[in-house]
Amino acid sequence: MSPFYLDRYEVTVAAWHDALARGFVSPDMTPTPNDAPLVRDDCQIVVSNDSRWCTFTRVAGQPEAREDYPLNCVSWNAARAYCRFRGGDLPTEAEWEYVAQSYGSAVKSTFPWGDDAPSCSRAVFSRIQSVASSCAGHDLCRLAPGATTCATTSCTLLSGSMPLISTFIGPQPVDAAVGPQGDTSLLLGVYDLAGSMSELTRDAMHSLASSCWAAAPMLDPECDDPTAPYHTVRGGSWEDPGGPTKNGELYGANIDDLLLAGQRHRDSGSQPLADFAPEEVGFRCMRPVAAP
Repeated sequence: MSPFYLDRYEVTVAAWHDALARGFVSPDMTPTPNDAPLVRDDCQIVVSNDSRWCTFTRVAGQPEAREDYPLNCVSWNAARAYCRFRGGDLPTEAEWEYVAQSYGSAVKSTFPWGDDAPSCSRAVFSRIQSVASSCAGHDLCRLAPGATTCATTSCTLLSGSMPLISTFIGPQPVDAAVGPQGDTSLLLGVYDLAGSMSELTRDAMHSLASSCWAAAPMLDPECDDPTAPYHTVRGGSWEDPGGPTKNGELYGANIDDLLLAGQRHRDSGSQPLADFAPEEVGFRCMRPVAAP
């Protein structure tokens, strides 16, 4: 793999505002603006691609300060145009995975930080917790099907004999998981690869057994297919459940595979990612190292 730079943090609302001020123009109507406070603590049913989760505001800091939040509700086309405006591009799957799983380790790690299971304090993801326990940091529960209020009973889901609650914590600032036990890649200090926002890559979403990948070069492999309806997304998000918790720690075999460093997926929306702007997907940019 050729040397490259990768953003330490996901692209923020402030970075997008700065690009706009320097003349950048989005190629479409994204990111979807949300000129209202983010949904918090009201336990309302929030449907996919609901703008109440979008972090971008038309005016910086209004109606609330979200400049240090990762940008979401942005299309693949707009994200790639932004990265190119900065002199780079979206990372390929290979580049993203190299940083998240391989760099600094003799063998691929399970998660970007190593093999230890995620915890509530380590990464930004949706919690599933026992009713009797407390998972610090959550502020929104996902209602049970058909429920209309946030009563404990309506937020309770049964898993065997143990009552569970699934909770959203919503988008969080990019430094929410920073720290020695945070969502940080080995040695490199790249943050939020497992949680926060799932991230766009520039590869088309094809099986690794496809002709697209068979034709990819050994150096800087990439699946470039302009006709593909979807692009690959890597990493988990604030919306993805990480598994049941006990005293703030995950336990059991219910860790959501979207948090795994090697898991590849696409958004489940009904539209191709070139046009779709999900609330749980953001991005970061790469830039090749210039030849001497």
